Amino acid sequence: MYTFVPVQPNQHHPPEASSNQDGVENSPASAVRAIPSSGSSNNAISSTDASPSSAGIAGKQQRPVSSRKTQGKSGRPPSPTGTPRPKRVQVARACDYCRVHRIKCDDSQPCHNCLARGGQCSNSGRNDVPSLSHATREIERLRAQVKELEDKLHAQSLQLAPSISPGPSIASTSLPSSLDPLEEHRGKSKQWDGLWASSVCPSMSQFYGPASSFAFMSRLSKFIGLTLQQPIHDSSLHPNTPCRVFPSLPDLGVDTPDTASTSTDSGSGPFEFLSRAQEDYFLGLFWQTYYCFVPIINEQEFRKHYESLWTNTQFGPNRRPSPLVDIVMALCVQYGMSFLPRVRGGRSSKADVDGSDPSIAGRNYYHRCHMQLLLESENPSMVTLQCHVYAAIYLRNASFVNTAHNQLALALRIAHLLGLHQRPADDMPEDQRQLRLRVWWIIYSLESKACISLGRPWHAHMQHVSCGLPSDSTLVAQMSGSNFVSPREDATWLSYHLHSVKLYLVARAIQNAFAAKMTEMINSSEDRDFYSDAAFQETMAEFLSRSLHPLRSWIEEVPDGLKTERRGGGEPFSTGRSALDVDSFAPIWLQRQRLMLELLYHDICMSFYRPFIRFSSSPGPSTPIADGHAISCLNHAIAITGTLYHVLTEYDILNGSHDAYKYQWDAAMSIIGFLFGFPVCANAQSARRAMETVLSIFDIFGNNFAVAASAVNVMRDLIAKSDLVIERFRTGMMPAQRSSASSLSAGGIPGLSMQNASFSGRRVSEGMSLGLTQSHGNGSIQKHAPRTTSSAQHALTPAAVFTPPMMPQLNYSEPSTTTSTPSNSSMGFRFPSDLYSNFDTLRNESTNISADMWPEIIGA
Repeated sequence: MYTFVPVQPNQHHPPEASSNQDGVENSPASAVRAIPSSGSSNNAISSTDASPSSAGIAGKQQRPVSSRKTQGKSGRPPSPTGTPRPKRVQVARACDYCRVHRIKCDDSQPCHNCLARGGQCSNSGRNDVPSLSHATREIERLRAQVKELEDKLHAQSLQLAPSISPGPSIASTSLPSSLDPLEEHRGKSKQWDGLWASSVCPSMSQFYGPASSFAFMSRLSKFIGLTLQQPIHDSSLHPNTPCRVFPSLPDLGVDTPDTASTSTDSGSGPFEFLSRAQEDYFLGLFWQTYYCFVPIINEQEFRKHYESLWTNTQFGPNRRPSPLVDIVMALCVQYGMSFLPRVRGGRSSKADVDGSDPSIAGRNYYHRCHMQLLLESENPSMVTLQCHVYAAIYLRNASFVNTAHNQLALALRIAHLLGLHQRPADDMPEDQRQLRLRVWWIIYSLESKACISLGRPWHAHMQHVSCGLPSDSTLVAQMSGSNFVSPREDATWLSYHLHSVKLYLVARAIQNAFAAKMTEMINSSEDRDFYSDAAFQETMAEFLSRSLHPLRSWIEEVPDGLKTERRGGGEPFSTGRSALDVDSFAPIWLQRQRLMLELLYHDICMSFYRPFIRFSSSPGPSTPIADGHAISCLNHAIAITGTLYHVLTEYDILNGSHDAYKYQWDAAMSIIGFLFGFPVCANAQSARRAMETVLSIFDIFGNNFAVAASAVNVMRDLIAKSDLVIERFRTGMMPAQRSSASSLSAGGIPGLSMQNASFSGRRVSEGMSLGLTQSHGNGSIQKHAPRTTSSAQHALTPAAVFTPPMMPQLNYSEPSTTTSTPSNSSMGFRFPSDLYSNFDTLRNESTNISADMWPEIIGA
């Protein structure tokens, strides 16, 4: 038996490669010699004994081939005993212990080293590391799969896109069609148009989106003027705010940062600043209010910076100007003065707005911050961005909504300049990474909130964002520099920020889908109007019902630590009217986060349903799903009203909160709008009683700032007008028509649909009874004359109203997720659980509706 070993070049061949006489190259690496495995070394293998694979060219010099399989890994020949050296077992990946200690591992589980030491082994016993070829094939497979999914998504987007016929040909001098940005929109596509309304100044109109609260109030004012023959202006439906009194935020004579560099407590300077003790007091309010909702600064670093600004002078402690400290102080003074009850002397009304109004308190600090930010416009920093965010919040609280929106746009541009929308660098410290993420998503949330309220296009688009959501883990909460400790393990003080961002992501996705569907429907036919086409309304209502399911997923992801419990087994984030069970032992910041997150949810849901509250003086076809959405808007508005009334009358958690007031204002407009749109609906009585609760809430807020006191006057006037409309409906009933119950048709019953109705016979707790108890039917079945209008008088006449005997109030809560199923032959009805209200009620035998009544109810 023979084996081959390489011949050393310095023994028989020169180092350079050579060629034989026939031109065949002989390299040193290919030269080998035969060594017998046993016996004399003089025995050489002949060319006839070589295998064909090792033979050279026929008739030429033989080139033996080395067989490496018989050699060990070290290249040494096997032992001369004749026994081949065994192959060493190789391990694809050593366990963690062996790899760290650089010792030999094996494929055993556990390996022999870990078994000997009695420790835990990370060896799984499998070869999880694929070969390079296998990895290449897997990458190609994944790429093909991604390409296939992208093609499917593109195909679906083309199917959902509105079919628009091509327009006239463009001259040859124009750009190619693929590069012309106007070709797609040049007179071919129509959208759901907004409207121009003058919410602040009667002589100036501004554009608002069709789904905005401002557009809703403009539609309401036009309907009231048409119905009551009392033309009113859009601005009359808005309370008295500082932006209506002052064209811009009063500056108190601030000119330059140098003039405001001296802080005194006597007011001897250009305007009065606070003393050290006063600033320390107001700054203490910041951490329990704005900081826990807008966590964009590090508390420990801010406190160190604040302390470094103070110096002792001959006039006492003096603080150098700092834009970040100044804008934080402006917010604190604004909230602190709003938190205190207002004392008005003489005949001055609480609804009058003047320079002492708490909504614009602290404006001296705001202006000093604003002037210093102008110097940093070209080279902004993270501190500059933080100042712009807080300045936008201050302006929004002061009712300067357009200025606040512009401030947010500037903050968004600075965030793009600083690259906050991109994934943070891997080598950046974790606390800085998380701070950058929180700052970006706070801007995203505030911008989303403003655009939803005003109905204007988004500025921040997700296709430009590559950073992930911030973390709310305990470790990150500790690194943030805050001393907040949550009593619950499933939530930290950062959890509110994370879940509010997720809610805005869901809300924007739903609104974008709704707007795309609306555009498709409008372009499907000529001159199609949403509020005059019943089929159009039902199609959009059904589409919205299918689109709202992500909201339920969001609710399920909210940890229990961020939910306010209910008495009597009620569910948080529901439109049920059970009383709150506020945990008085929880930290004040956590109580506020729980309440504000639920109010935010109801406000967003209300904005989705509000477009289906429509105002018409003429009868139309039945639209049960659309009417059900209108009643869902009412339910969410009443939920906001009930929550705030309970909290404001029993606690002081939300006293002086501008956001809470704005939620209540939107809810009040939805309730009063429902009264005008559905004046004789079965839910109108609940809406009318809820308005009394609204007045009580505005009276409480009116003790804090003038805009709430002015809102009381606006609401009282609207309530009087709604009562007049309802009275005209009632006086228009004919006796013969009131007795014709057998010929009732469900076509005139607003919102009556067995697909979206749920019977709610639950009583409300005493703490929530003011204006919020559910009404019960009076056992009458009435049919009224259709609505008629004339050019001389646009008075309304009643529509059909149905109230079954012994039938509880119909509660149209979340029609998108509520269905009905007959339970037995006696027509008892069981409605499955409402996904949003967790509602489940079984009609008992005493309130069963006879079989001959169902065709009349469902319009069969």
